[in-house]
Amino acid sequence: MCDQTERSLDSDKLGNKGQLEFAQLCGDDGLICNNSESRDRAGWDFVVDFPQLHTPDQLVDSRPAPISARFQQKTLWSDNRTIRFNLAKLEQLAKYPGPSFIFVIKYDNDLRKTSSRIIPILGDFLSRVLKKLREERAAGTYNVKDTTFSITADNEGEEIESTRGAIKKAIERHVGDDIGAYFKKKADQLESLGFVAGARELNFSLLVDDKADLPDIMLGLKPVRLASPIRSFETRFETKLEDKSFGPATQINFIPVAIDQCTVLFREKPNSAAVSLHGEMFKAPEFPGFPLVILIRTDVFDIKFKAESTLSTITFSSIQIADDEPALTPTTWHKLFTIGAIVGSGGARVDIRPRKRQNVSIPSLSANNAIDIESSRDNARLADKLAKILSFAGSGTEPKLSIRQLFKQGDTIEYIYSIMKGERIEAPIALASFGSETDNGILGRLKTVQRGVFVIYIEIGDRLLVCAADVATSLSEGERGIVFTSNDPTLREIDLIPPEDYEEFSQRQKGDAILLIASEPPSYLQTAPLQELA
Repeated sequence: MCDQTERSLDSDKLGNKGQLEFAQLCGDDGLICNNSESRDRAGWDFVVDFPQLHTPDQLVDSRPAPISARFQQKTLWSDNRTIRFNLAKLEQLAKYPGPSFIFVIKYDNDLRKTSSRIIPILGDFLSRVLKKLREERAAGTYNVKDTTFSITADNEGEEIESTRGAIKKAIERHVGDDIGAYFKKKADQLESLGFVAGARELNFSLLVDDKADLPDIMLGLKPVRLASPIRSFETRFETKLEDKSFGPATQINFIPVAIDQCTVLFREKPNSAAVSLHGEMFKAPEFPGFPLVILIRTDVFDIKFKAESTLSTITFSSIQIADDEPALTPTTWHKLFTIGAIVGSGGARVDIRPRKRQNVSIPSLSANNAIDIESSRDNARLADKLAKILSFAGSGTEPKLSIRQLFKQGDTIEYIYSIMKGERIEAPIALASFGSETDNGILGRLKTVQRGVFVIYIEIGDRLLVCAADVATSLSEGERGIVFTSNDPTLREIDLIPPEDYEEFSQRQKGDAILLIASEPPSYLQTAPLQELA
């Protein structure tokens, strides 16, 4: 034991001796020891860097960064077991996202080193620092620069040998082989230590016009106005504090948590082929006197069901597209319109198959008069035709388009589908050209024209679905000039191309044909019309 009356150094000189000793230990292990010139004002005394390893089998640009750690060094007399920290400085060291340590060296009265100890700031130690900060905040302390944090040195970390390589091995042992994983581990601990389930709560009052809307409000289907300001509370390390980061708000939307994954099968008749959807299942909190409300949310649709008491009495409530103007694949549009027709017709069967819960069946849905069944079926057929054209083109993953794009290009989709199937086109391909005045010389020259190429496209996503067909043309004079018509095009090619390739595609298709009849490119390409004569 040390006799305090015999100590030859004051605390500052003892501290300097310990720091010199620490730097020497690091240097002996081949580590780069960078000291702080600000005497620990930012929570650390040293930044210790491992040298970069140079091995011939590593790629220099992708090799991992070497370990870099911050240290606060403490020097004690051998009979002193307590270390006191300035809490503000320790907070900075503890919250540093990379490796951080405390290194303790003890000396006897003869200035002989008696022990060395390394204390990693992670896990339980980090938890105690964060807890102390929390308690100080609860006591009304905002600035902890005058607050101390004490530990018993001999109970923390691990003692290491005073041999060469000991400090290097200790750092490697605590950091591990993957410095990135260490950073993630520490970030997770800084975020999660001290929290338990139910740690956060919100207090507010709602202004509800109709109590029947409560289930929809809790499922996030309807916003609701606030009758009182939101107050947020957080409990960490068993200390509850108010979080005042919430700004003023006039309404709130709930985001429900899924209770299960499920598949929903729609059948027009009990024995019909099913149209299936996969999604998440949500359940509104149960309110006395209100039906149980189940929401099934897919990437595209929200489907709501109601049950009077148990899931065995479930009935269909509504189906709604999740986005106001979604861009969907043709296959998804086909599925949506098909389900709409099924739901609107009445008598349909719906089966809900959750992963973890009992299956539920609705044997016969009541007809939904709000749905135009024939329009839904026509739209489903149109989307299906577009999906088949894309499949024929070998597009792989289907591009997406809005419902507006689908309807606007309906006639073109029908044209290309008929050409693809080799069907006669009742409404002939027609093109008027050369202005309103007939030029007998030109008309005479064109009487021999028999063969041509017809090119047309559909805009879908950021691509053009192009179709080229051989046509046998006939000519006539009309009010707008010379008119080329053909009822029997023969498919040449269907492809999905970038818009900027359209002109090259059209010219390539023309080949040695007498006439090229091509739709004008999209307006954003700023290209001249492609109708031309050889």
